[in-house]
Amino acid sequence: MVMFNSEVSLKISRVFSVLVAGCRFHSVKNRSQQTQEAVLPYVVSVSNYKRFGTHICDICSNGRMSASKMTEHNYFKFTDYDWIGFDLDNTLCKYNVENMMKMEYDVLSRFLVDCKSYPEKHLFKPVDDDFNYIRKGVMIDFDKGNVLQIGKGGKVLRACHGTRMLTNNEIIKYYGQDRMWKLAGEFYEDILGAWNGPLSLKLRTVLDSFDMPASLAFARIIDTLDEKEGRELDKYNVWPDVLDGLYFMYQREHFSTDTGGYFPSMKSAPEQYIYRCSDNVTSWLKSLKKQARTFLLTGSNVDFASFVARNSLGEMWVEFFDVVVCFARKPGFFTASREFVATEDGKETVSVTVNDLQLNKVYSQGNWKELRQVFSKTVGKQNPRCLYVGDNLIQDIYVPSKYVDLDTVAVVDNMLEEEQQVSVDSSRSGVSSSRPWASYFGCESHGISIWSDIICKHSKICVPSIDVLANRPVDYLWTSFRFKDRNCREHGFHPVAPIIFR
Repeated sequence: MVMFNSEVSLKISRVFSVLVAGCRFHSVKNRSQQTQEAVLPYVVSVSNYKRFGTHICDICSNGRMSASKMTEHNYFKFTDYDWIGFDLDNTLCKYNVENMMKMEYDVLSRFLVDCKSYPEKHLFKPVDDDFNYIRKGVMIDFDKGNVLQIGKGGKVLRACHGTRMLTNNEIIKYYGQDRMWKLAGEFYEDILGAWNGPLSLKLRTVLDSFDMPASLAFARIIDTLDEKEGRELDKYNVWPDVLDGLYFMYQREHFSTDTGGYFPSMKSAPEQYIYRCSDNVTSWLKSLKKQARTFLLTGSNVDFASFVARNSLGEMWVEFFDVVVCFARKPGFFTASREFVATEDGKETVSVTVNDLQLNKVYSQGNWKELRQVFSKTVGKQNPRCLYVGDNLIQDIYVPSKYVDLDTVAVVDNMLEEEQQVSVDSSRSGVSSSRPWASYFGCESHGISIWSDIICKHSKICVPSIDVLANRPVDYLWTSFRFKDRNCREHGFHPVAPIIFR
């Protein structure tokens, strides 16, 4: 007979209670919302009961398993951390993405016509004509003029040449029978090295709403060149012009000088592009700050970050954080050693050493190593537990998790569209479906996307928005991707897993 100490017995009892509650929940259709909220975080589906049961059997076969081991990786809660950080853009601040991408595309296409002398015919088409083409997570193959959806290991899930969707046979013609793009495979093996290394001259990942319209501009230029030549070119050299347009739009000095197109549009009508944070979110942030130290770490320059935060979080936005770092230049912030710079009235002033860093200040640039020293000193711990919440899966999730052992929470708004996205097996027809792209998270016939792989390996949990977190108390216990059951991959997605994981 296996004997347990009282702590392990309590944990086993708790899991069995969850199983019973889950069975009751599924057996009665008209359960209250309160009952659903109590059960769903632990029991995602009926099939999970068997997995929890298997976990109990594992425990019973090893009576020495400690209660801490049972829960250390299985569950996650914010109040376990000493310092909790947030990205700003597309994380705490939600944009009206449709309005903003249309504005961004208008600015970018005008630059490409006026400054790079491309014809208007394709570039000036209404964005709505190809709005479904604009997709977060695609990868651009510069030389071939293709825009790709990439799976784990570098496999091409779907692809377009210009704006024309490729058939399966055409994908094989470009990338081989196994559909593996060698450069994407290299990217997968060394994502940080590819960020600024030689691969950055061959491909580009589209990671957020700031560069998503660039993929459409690139594709329409490819259409323009193919139409002019009457055929596909052997090699294209379009991306440098598109990149110049992005620099023109987002150069940080342009906010104060009202140039570049993007910043003047944002400043003239912020209500068209920036959503106000809900009272629920701001209350949750206040509650969180009572339980832990909080920080804001954003890539936006201090003047633009202040503008966005005021319009999103309110005039007193700085009070939500113990320290603010702007123009962090992620992912380099986590791996490089740039100096911190003090700020005053929305401008950088003088460099400061780690000994001069203070709480309740707004800084620019800097590095994680020195910021963590401040964190350690503040809480009186040599190794304070730190957490970072962000949306950019390379800058905010992969690099901090892999290189500085910083726990992360991924905010991926693509989860919101999963119910409308029909996952179609691309082997059934030459073209996968009427939609240009499969789900952001992958497709049935070719597996999960590269981004799903990063989420599951490098984040504790994944949510579509901060609002999902704010709907729970700050000490809420979330099931995480670290759950000790390799056959059950959906535990870290909340409130429900993407279709491919169900």
